[in-house]
Amino acid sequence: MEIIDRLKGLAMFNDELLRFHKTYMKIVESIRKSAFYTSNASEACLFVLSIDTTDRDKISENFVRDVPSLIGSLPQEIWNGGTNHLIFNLYHGTYPDYAAEHLGFDTGKAIVARASASSQNFRHGFDVSFPLFHKEHPIRNSIERSFALRDRDAILVSFKGKRYVYGIGSETRDSLHHLHNPERTPMLTTCRHNNDWQAHQDERCERDNEEYDKWDYEALMINSTFCLTPRGRRLGSFRFLESLRAGCIPVVLSDDWKLPFDEFIDWPAASVRIPEKNVLLVNDILSSFSRSTILHMKQRGRLLYHRYFASVEKITLATLELIWTRLRVNSPSPLSNSLLPFETKIEGTRPVVVVLSAGERLNSRLQKAIERMEKIEGMKEMIILWPKSRGSLPIGADFGLNGVEMRIVETEGENDIPLEKIRRMIGEKSELRGSAILFYSDRSSESEIEIHRLLQIFAQLPHTIVSTQGIEYSATGASHSTTFANVALLRTAVVHSGYLDSLRHKNSNNLLLCISPARVAKKSASFEWQTGTVDREVAEEAKPVVRFDVDVPGSQF
Repeated sequence: MEIIDRLKGLAMFNDELLRFHKTYMKIVESIRKSAFYTSNASEACLFVLSIDTTDRDKISENFVRDVPSLIGSLPQEIWNGGTNHLIFNLYHGTYPDYAAEHLGFDTGKAIVARASASSQNFRHGFDVSFPLFHKEHPIRNSIERSFALRDRDAILVSFKGKRYVYGIGSETRDSLHHLHNPERTPMLTTCRHNNDWQAHQDERCERDNEEYDKWDYEALMINSTFCLTPRGRRLGSFRFLESLRAGCIPVVLSDDWKLPFDEFIDWPAASVRIPEKNVLLVNDILSSFSRSTILHMKQRGRLLYHRYFASVEKITLATLELIWTRLRVNSPSPLSNSLLPFETKIEGTRPVVVVLSAGERLNSRLQKAIERMEKIEGMKEMIILWPKSRGSLPIGADFGLNGVEMRIVETEGENDIPLEKIRRMIGEKSELRGSAILFYSDRSSESEIEIHRLLQIFAQLPHTIVSTQGIEYSATGASHSTTFANVALLRTAVVHSGYLDSLRHKNSNNLLLCISPARVAKKSASFEWQTGTVDREVAEEAKPVVRFDVDVPGSQF
């Protein structure tokens, strides 16, 4: 997928188009500097108009007037009823109802990347649930303070924000004072919003405002286990991303809100959702979470934030990669990767071969990992990689694995994965050709649900490498063209057996390196699959290390 924006084409119609709001400028710049962008309209399959549609609240200073006439001024073949267009929107509607359908123009057949999206009118598989972020959100990664993650904090749950004493969104926030306890559950609200707030203030406003001013917003989040994210005038809230950044678990009190990128992110693993009608039960519900669950959710939340939301560039690229993935999944022809000498089809199921790496220490982890693997549907064979330092080779019967063949391969160490030997072993059996190879380690922490999800993603996209962990980097050569590469760590990953046929190296050092054509700026570039460690000189030019989440199409290679 390649994208072209229409800044020059639209500027000739109205100079107002050049006056972008700060937020939209960051989105446009992120697109232009991405590997998806092209300046040649004939090469593009998706178009982004250079009309700022991020703020469609008529009373906002950032509202762009006459969008319908600006679009209508374009040649018909450009807009074409919105076909193959992507529109970004952070704020829809205006007082008093802030209706989602009120953007002030007809989006037609365009994809809408919308913050505060409602499941009631969201076009599933077409629109994109977009995150709400401040205009000060960095365009690219910046060095930030690192907050320690704890399984128990001084504060169980907190909230600091506006309390609407009238109009839509007021009911939920107005109920939060019933949860207030300054020691464990501080609920801090202020009536100070809009110019006419004093005309609508109630008997609690003065006291609430005084208490509100005593607390620091960021410090409150950092020292809270859970952070309430109640709906405001619209369904979305800045607090959702702010909570993830602070290492605080978001608690969503916003019925029907489509959480950001929920098409590929498993939000229940990193957030809590409570119906608005149960707002008074918040403290009881949150008190039931175990300390281990809390720490796991915080870790997942931080991972998601830094992978997808830490900058406008990451948010924008996640949107484009989601759309690109849809195009590939819904392609009418069999999906294949031009880098590979084989084609893979989505239809039907395929056998699973588990390659399980044992640690060097003798303990019960290996047996537990084997029991976990036994539950995988379609597993035809298990290959156990046994480090020499672990001792004498066992036999398959030692592990009580019934109905599935088990083979033991001796290795030099726990991080040694002899891909060439594994390739030959699988190639010996015709029934295993074209199988899904699940690499797993007895030191891996992924749950059965996560492993199942990993295999689900692979079933949809068998031409990719799907991994729970990895790194990505870019390097610019003498020609000034940028190469984007990804490294999949084989601690927990699924690959097609055909990948191994393209490899001719004895050892992988626990990683696969691939350079993806979808991420390369020059279309004519040609690359080969490789294994081995990342070259030190290349790594020094690399972007900060990024870990890939199992639930995300962006973790494909």
